[in-house]
Amino acid sequence: MKGTFPLLALDDIPNRERLSHVWLSQSSGHDKTKDSIPATLQFQCAIIEEHNVDRQITLTVYADLGDPSLPVIVTDHPDETYGDHPSTSLAEIAERLDIRPVHLLHPWPLSSIRIPKPWGEEIWFTGIEARGVSHVLDTPLHWLLHVAGDLFDTSSQLPLLLKILAPLSHNPKGDLYFELHEQKQEVYVVTQVDPEAWPDGVGEIRMGLSAEKRASFEGRAAFLRSFHDSIREYEHIRRQIDNGTTSGELASREQELRAVTETYTDSIRLKVGDVVQVPTLVPHSLRHGVRVVEFQTPHYERKIISFAQKVVTQNEWDTEDALNLVRTDVPEPTMLLISDEDGNRCELICRFDAFEVYRHTLEPGACLTLRSSRYQIVMAITSGLEMAGDDLLPEQAMALPRSTTSDCVNAGQSPAILLVAAPLG
Repeated sequence: MKGTFPLLALDDIPNRERLSHVWLSQSSGHDKTKDSIPATLQFQCAIIEEHNVDRQITLTVYADLGDPSLPVIVTDHPDETYGDHPSTSLAEIAERLDIRPVHLLHPWPLSSIRIPKPWGEEIWFTGIEARGVSHVLDTPLHWLLHVAGDLFDTSSQLPLLLKILAPLSHNPKGDLYFELHEQKQEVYVVTQVDPEAWPDGVGEIRMGLSAEKRASFEGRAAFLRSFHDSIREYEHIRRQIDNGTTSGELASREQELRAVTETYTDSIRLKVGDVVQVPTLVPHSLRHGVRVVEFQTPHYERKIISFAQKVVTQNEWDTEDALNLVRTDVPEPTMLLISDEDGNRCELICRFDAFEVYRHTLEPGACLTLRSSRYQIVMAITSGLEMAGDDLLPEQAMALPRSTTSDCVNAGQSPAILLVAAPLG
């Protein structure tokens, strides 16, 4: 699957001699030497798209070895005029193909894709699967990983998944499942709070069970039995609505019973930049109009306790099984302060087996220099940040190749928040 692309290893770029035989082997019989290699060269590689029913395609790569940032164009529709004009500049090729070059040794601007959900949408920045593929500018991310996987040292695996959960602002249509996980761990960082849904700028997540409500029962079992019964009563009405029965009386009853079930749960108030750690077995539901970056472990399981609309992924709720497992306490968040100096407060907000995430809070004028032996993925949470001389807007993400250096500056007038995620191991 790598084909000739290990030649684009970071340690070798932009070594023209290293890449020369690739260009020579693709040329049509001209007698060329390493001293006459043009600034732009072309080569090809066949790949298999495993996420796309193993589709086999041939990629054509155009690279400018004269530029130390190593701009490339990767396409499955090559420039048919290139063979007649091999000295054509990369800019001219880009214009003809209508593809923006990606500078492999600079931060890669990640272009998102949107995946519809009953409660809103997920916005993927590094997703590579049948439902959708994220891009770097105009180029599919997985193509670049084939071309320059050594920059990310993930030639044989996908990068960590960076995505935003974007619920609708309507209550309760935008509320996510009230659910728990047995294995999956999640960490949320709030990026937006919809002012139409939350006029004071402070949203909510339902998290855990109400200690106050629990205290009114004689023990855990009685509390959970009552909670279970209230959900079953609500589910009976919910299923009538989901199956197409409508009436004002039914809608009013649905709201009433839903409100009763919510008295058994607690909520946490959230503003932009806040971190929420979701432990296993703790029930939770992100509320409408609260957008978050989600980091998660690679487990894809849930137990749905209740949902304020029709569940399309399964026939039954998992209420009984979930309440047999549920934690009735919520562990305290565990964020580790790494440093707080030179206007940069750095906190470790999660460390999973495969990666870790830091939250940097930069004071106006502060600069953060990012360099690592592994790739890094960054996202701005608030405005005011600049990276590599360009604005890094809220919810804008970049992938940083390993062993390259990038400076992030707070050019604004208020503290700014940047997330930095990197693989472990």
